[in-house]
Amino acid sequence: QGLAEGLFKKIRSAGSNAYRFEVKLLMINFVTRLVGNHELLLLPLYPFLQRYMGGHQRDVTAILAYTVQACHQYVPPDEIHGILKTIAHNFITERCSGEQMAVGINAVRAICARVPSVLAVDEDEGAIGGDDVDTAVGGGISMDIEAFVRDSAAFSRHRDRSVSVAGRQPNRYHG
Repeated sequence: QGLAEGLFKKIRSAGSNAYRFEVKLLMINFVTRLVGNHELLLLPLYPFLQRYMGGHQRDVTAILAYTVQACHQYVPPDEIHGILKTIAHNFITERCSGEQMAVGINAVRAICARVPSVLAVDEDEGAIGGDDVDTAVGGGISMDIEAFVRDSAAFSRHRDRSVSVAGRQPNRYHG
């Protein structure tokens, strides 16, 4: 825990010019691997990684891979929700290419597989107010989560094939 905290503090406190980007990536890789393998709780790490998840960020696939390896079952779901929203906003939208969407979907699938508690929906979170319409909204959210879990299970069985299929453009299937 101390090694991970010390190195992360060094990465965060160093300015943008203190280390070359490649060296900073290696340091982030080491910290996230420590956090993931030893199931450490380093809560400031997740918002830090979130800053590097821009759609046109350099080596963004490496950052996403490091984010996945930093996730484990003891990370609070609130920390992971922010990461999932950022990935969905930057990678899983209609303005992204097929390859970007495939990377984003696979990252979300891997994070949800490592932190299954992020898929749980509290009754209070699903409902905005207290009438029947809001209860229906909460039910719809839980049904979407169940569908997502089924789809994730299907992707995990055919992982390699789904990545190549998801990365293709629709017009390539028919021609």
